[in-house]
Amino acid sequence: MPEKPKLNEEKEWLAITLSQALPNLRAALPINKTEFSNMLGVSWQNYHLVESRKRTMTWSMFVPVFLYFMAHEASRNVLRTMGDFEKRAMEALNLPAEPSAPVGIVFCLYCGGENPEGVKYCGECGTKIGETMRTCDECGAQAFNGAKYCGSCGKRIV
Repeated sequence: MPEKPKLNEEKEWLAITLSQALPNLRAALPINKTEFSNMLGVSWQNYHLVESRKRTMTWSMFVPVFLYFMAHEASRNVLRTMGDFEKRAMEALNLPAEPSAPVGIVFCLYCGGENPEGVKYCGECGTKIGETMRTCDECGAQAFNGAKYCGSCGKRIV
């Protein structure tokens, strides 16, 4: 029986695999590179380098990208065509294989942390529960909740 890859190797494989699928996942929604990079809070150039596989996707980029695509049925259907990718990603994020939460538990869309129903902020990372987008105070652009910097103007998002 083959040995299961170590967690860092698994995360690297997941990030590479997701990077390869980005054009198909975006096409399923559809969302263009500019809109998607702004939502993630990264520059268009950085996102383009990841999607074109000239730069490796970091784990901190993988988490919101994967959760975003999981939250939309059309892109989730694409993920389901990728063998055991979805299952392996859910395991790496310590999420249940079938992401329907039991009554009384909500999952953070940024870090995947489990929280009791009714809380306003994630107990793991402090992100507001249920909010996927934030607005940059400087330029008004939309960024994915959890982004540290605005993908449009580069200012720190507080």
